[in-house]
Amino acid sequence: MAYISGAGFTRVTNHWDLSLEDLAVEAGIRALEDSGHEEIDAVVVANSFSGTANGQEDLSSIIVDQLGIRDAPSFKVSLEGASGAAAIITATALVNSGIARRVLVIGVEKMSDVTALEDLTLISSTSLDRRFEREIGATIHSQHALIMQTYMRRYNIGEEDFGHFPVLMHENACVVPHAQFRYKLKLENYMRSPYLAEPLKLFDVPAEGDGAAAVVVSERGEVKISGFSISSGKVMLSLREDLLRLDVVRSSVKRALDMAEMDLSSISFTKIHDSSSVLAYLQLESIGLAEEGKAPQLTAEGRFSRDGEMPVNPEGGLKARGYPVGASAVYQAAEAYLQLTGRVGESQIDGAKSCLLLSISGVGSGATSIVLTR
Repeated sequence: MAYISGAGFTRVTNHWDLSLEDLAVEAGIRALEDSGHEEIDAVVVANSFSGTANGQEDLSSIIVDQLGIRDAPSFKVSLEGASGAAAIITATALVNSGIARRVLVIGVEKMSDVTALEDLTLISSTSLDRRFEREIGATIHSQHALIMQTYMRRYNIGEEDFGHFPVLMHENACVVPHAQFRYKLKLENYMRSPYLAEPLKLFDVPAEGDGAAAVVVSERGEVKISGFSISSGKVMLSLREDLLRLDVVRSSVKRALDMAEMDLSSISFTKIHDSSSVLAYLQLESIGLAEEGKAPQLTAEGRFSRDGEMPVNPEGGLKARGYPVGASAVYQAAEAYLQLTGRVGESQIDGAKSCLLLSISGVGSGATSIVLTR
């Protein structure tokens, strides 16, 4: 069985003075220090855009070389926003199979190397189908907006109802030292934010950030990787039976919980992939934490607050902790590891013993789920 035995990360921000490789090495060293400098048998790097945003491929070889790790296999795993979870699952499989005893997983992304807004939009939209979506003008923001319009019509809610989730995320991030946006967001300021693609607002989505996080996956440790799963579905929105059903989330979460021999009632807190407010609500509903159409109301009522019935993203999620795309799920795992070992200070959830980590690729085309227990 595989465990997490160490974790480390950088702050999420625009790291103008550090390279992609510098960030990865810094996070890797911190995770190795936290694990007691155990010998590493393999390195798995999670990243989405190094080839397009940074002009660098064969990234894992460069990182391993700079870390001074010798004779250990290394490779990069890419699954857009779920890259980090896919890398952790890969490392878990290596340990569970006996191929490796200890695997260093490093997630890293540096989007500030892309300075033109048009280029950033193009790169962030590469998860869409280039033939039938991007080439007719679709962007990542326009797709989220289409889903948001559908949600508003079906459940008869207004734009302000989508503000409850980013308000909560900013509230959570205020006490998190490595978070990108450590300030509170008022609902009126959310409503005044400009449209990216109506009705999707600037404050509905996270800002791309630079950052790196790392965990050591070992045959022994304090936090057990009790279950995991990856599901893939339809990429194109036009081919989905229902825009408001994330079947990949339902199947991925169910399989991960089944593997862990647990149910939702035994989960202490949850981390989701809030790449937009509406996607956050759909994940909460698809997991089973809210009835369909009720996630906005339950968020406003405090069910998902850090001291609520089911805490969600206690460090602020993608929206406020920050969104270094390929590294985001490794941040989830590293933060969860520190939560479960009681080492996060003011953002600590009392009595946390288990968590569910959920990551999304594209606009819900794929989902990865990991269950951690102590």
